[in-house]
Amino acid sequence: MLVTGSSAWKVRWAVCKALWQLKRVPNDASEADFYFLSHPFTVSDASDSQFVLKEIWLEQPYRLPAGLSISSIADVGANQGFSFHYFKTQFPNAAVHAFEPDARNSELLEKNTAALRSEKDSINRAAVWFEDTTLFANNTAALPSNQSFVAMDAASPGPGVQAIDFAAWIRIHKPDLVKMDIEGAEAQVLPKLIANGAAGFVPNWLVEFHPGTYGEQIEREISAGFEKLGFRVEQRGIIRFYSKIIAA
Repeated sequence: MLVTGSSAWKVRWAVCKALWQLKRVPNDASEADFYFLSHPFTVSDASDSQFVLKEIWLEQPYRLPAGLSISSIADVGANQGFSFHYFKTQFPNAAVHAFEPDARNSELLEKNTAALRSEKDSINRAAVWFEDTTLFANNTAALPSNQSFVAMDAASPGPGVQAIDFAAWIRIHKPDLVKMDIEGAEAQVLPKLIANGAAGFVPNWLVEFHPGTYGEQIEREISAGFEKLGFRVEQRGIIRFYSKIIAA
């Protein structure tokens, strides 16, 4: 466990209480309500939420070095709000812009972050891509968040989802941090952002890779691309922390 400092025991105790609540949820329940750090949550999968809580708050893959100035965060693949909650707790004065394409996740994200959001924060029901377009989930008529996306054409099955040109968004909003967990689509999006230079406009990236979807070579190529743009690379399990090297 990587929780440190005087508040570590409070976080561990809060996680234990939340896990106890979630474990009591019937397996066939479509929703689960619980409290974590005095904040109410509603989730669609109690089992998965137990894993996410332990990962974010005990393993802390999203932790940042002390002293970083973070005023704007893009939470890409915000799911149902756990990462949003983490960032608002760690950086209460930062603007957090959440992106979540899945309809049900987006509804719960809105609900779970309502008490945390200020006027400078935003919830965007959209995917990020390398152009403004419509996407559909590959090989499915539904649109679950664990599917890779491809550009839609007239013959594409199933419902589509709005996708924004993330390079253009980055250049306008200039976030200090991008957290990206987009279930395999990073293999399509990040090479474009590196090639067009947009990745270099953001000094800090936290990217979750899914090599089971596309193999490990693509992750190595993406990390090499960040290094060419002047980033150092830190491995945190399946997450990579890319931080811009500032010349003395």
